[in-house]
Amino acid sequence: MTNNNRKDIAVAAALVVATAVMAGALYLTTPKVYKVHFPLIYGGHKTLQSEFSKHGIRFGFAVGAGSFRNETTYTIIKNHAAIVGTECATKMEYTQPMRGMFDFTEADDIVDYAEELGIDVYGHSFSWSLQNPDWLDNGTFTYSELEYILFNHVNTLSHHFEGHLVGMDAANEGFLSCGPWCPLGTNTYVNTSLAATQLMHSNGPLRKPAAALFYNSIFPTRAEEEFALALLDTGSIDGIGLQLHLATTTDWKRKLDSTDAFLSRIRAHSGIVRFSEVGVHQQNDSESELQALIFAQVTKLAIKHQDIVIDYVVWGIIPPMWRGDTGLFDREGNPKSSYYSVMEALK
Repeated sequence: MTNNNRKDIAVAAALVVATAVMAGALYLTTPKVYKVHFPLIYGGHKTLQSEFSKHGIRFGFAVGAGSFRNETTYTIIKNHAAIVGTECATKMEYTQPMRGMFDFTEADDIVDYAEELGIDVYGHSFSWSLQNPDWLDNGTFTYSELEYILFNHVNTLSHHFEGHLVGMDAANEGFLSCGPWCPLGTNTYVNTSLAATQLMHSNGPLRKPAAALFYNSIFPTRAEEEFALALLDTGSIDGIGLQLHLATTTDWKRKLDSTDAFLSRIRAHSGIVRFSEVGVHQQNDSESELQALIFAQVTKLAIKHQDIVIDYVVWGIIPPMWRGDTGLFDREGNPKSSYYSVMEALK
């Protein structure tokens, strides 16, 4: 080999090395666009549920019966969900539209569709301060009448869904706006609702093993955290549902930090946890990568506490979603950047 040939080879090798270094530097300094970097990794058998199940967590969505009738959302549920929550269908506005007259049409359809697919159903929520029927919101009732209405309503739903639920929100957001239940006060409201479901546990379980009872809330204050932990200590509930409706424009890091600390406290009180309402509000498509980052951080938090976190439920499937939240799929059912960021966090 001549000296000129050796020089040519050395120059070529130097160019290859320089190109590789520059490409590596560019990769490391370029913001990660999940949809570009990870579109092929999660094909085939890999689904959200298959990846969450590796951490002992059920993945799912809050749904309406229409979610099963729409081809796009039906396919997503079938492929990715192990559990669905009754987003609005079991709330009093829908289940007791007229006093003493119950309507379970929407909720029963959800149960039927889910059971056909072999998917678990979670009941959210049997009592809440909002989404009540007009007859309750506009009525004038005594303290004892309100207690009876609440107890009878929750107990009736508990009996109706016997054997079909893996869990249920026996009470929801007791510390927020109290609606028609204001005269009862938080303690009476929550305890009356709990008593109506616990009666089922004492007379005959909703499911074998019995459907778990949860207190579900956004937990804006330490006082409500203490209240829920006390319910755990007395055995009134089995676990706590954590709402995680976040937004790109708020201090979501602080919320996740406080949730992390609360999860550690729940563990100390021997409770189980559902990430019951996961969603990230974004103002426009330009924030899709930030939304993906937030979803990834929520997922990492669930994995960190996977010994007590049993469910991860996204609050909706495709836009439009409640409050303008956006999830893991677009309107056409295609995975978004947030989908890939969640899958990456589950690796």
